[in-house]
Amino acid sequence: MRLVFGRGVSAPPGVARRSHKRRTVEIERYARGTISQSLNASPRGRDAIAARAWRHRAELNRTRPASVAPTLPCSVVALVGLAFEARIAAGPGVLVICRGPEIADTLRLAFDAGCRSIISFGVAGGLAPDLRPGDWIVASEVIDAQTSRPTHTVWSRNLLETIPEVRYGAVVGVPAPVADPLAKQELHARTGAIAVDMESHIVAEFAAAHGMSFAVARVIVDPAHRRVPDAALIGLRPGGGANLAAILRELLAKPAQVLPLLRIAGDAYAARSALLRLRRLLGPGFGISDGRADADGRVIRLPFLFRLALRS
Repeated sequence: MRLVFGRGVSAPPGVARRSHKRRTVEIERYARGTISQSLNASPRGRDAIAARAWRHRAELNRTRPASVAPTLPCSVVALVGLAFEARIAAGPGVLVICRGPEIADTLRLAFDAGCRSIISFGVAGGLAPDLRPGDWIVASEVIDAQTSRPTHTVWSRNLLETIPEVRYGAVVGVPAPVADPLAKQELHARTGAIAVDMESHIVAEFAAAHGMSFAVARVIVDPAHRRVPDAALIGLRPGGGANLAAILRELLAKPAQVLPLLRIAGDAYAARSALLRLRRLLGPGFGISDGRADADGRVIRLPFLFRLALRS
């Protein structure tokens, strides 16, 4: 039997092969019996298949000796919302998780594996009128519809001492993008928050429920006065990637969005460059001073398919 790569087409001789990392992931999926289901599935379907595999593998690991479980040194979990944020956040000792439909199960697996620190990392929308694309922010607290939760004091102080010219203030978490400038103005007046994103409230709620320390380090992408066009929002896939076909369809239907989309693209370029600099400043441990794998130096154990899904 020949292994099938990509979208159900065998790789003929002479055709450029995929990267070793991607091919290894597909071979491992095949060996676990999931590749046949996921090859032709939609992105949401692949997420569901991977989540079922994680749960099944976790059940198996509970019944086998701990000595045979795969190990991974982990000092911090980084929760992001977009694919490019995940690539920037990745590094030794960092477990990067991208927001998706199975986020609660994924975070629970990370906690069960021993991770005890979590950071909300990536881009955010500006609410304070003086913030511009590329500005760095650190949260003093995270506000959602129900409550306000302060970030870890020592961790946040480390971030403030590490990042130059950083803004410190409240961040509000929301379940859907805030695209309209009037809505941003109202949210700023009501909460006093300086920025808004779609992941920090998830981090704060999970950390509070499980006794984890958490922090927020973000970069402004769209300022308070900027309206985010529908084309930019439609083009986001559930897993954090960009759907170029959807963006083109929206632009063909509403050509007036071209200029606003170009402005947002310029903002995104500035934000991405600032996010790269921020990641280099924070170092391997995202500002955690001791930089060890855990409070007692343990090595974190993770189920095989959980690590596999995070890599893919």
